[in-house]
Amino acid sequence: MGNSETEKEDINWGSDEDEDDLKRFDFGLSLGAGVELDAFQIGLSYGMGLANISPYTGNGMKTNNRVLAITGSYRIGE
Repeated sequence: MGNSETEKEDINWGSDEDEDDLKRFDFGLSLGAGVELDAFQIGLSYGMGLANISPYTGNGMKTNNRVLAITGSYRIGE
């Protein structure tokens, strides 16, 4: 079989652009919709982070979270 490599690195949280990787605080907007078909439910949602979570802001650097979520469920009983 093939070789595999694993690398682990800790994230430094804070606002110091020389020492930290990401800011702790984020906020954003989320929009979603779903449909129910008998006992099945399917949903789709999108989340957009509005805060710049990068402590480094040189050269206009911005880092924002984006989330796309697909959900499914099956309802048991009434």
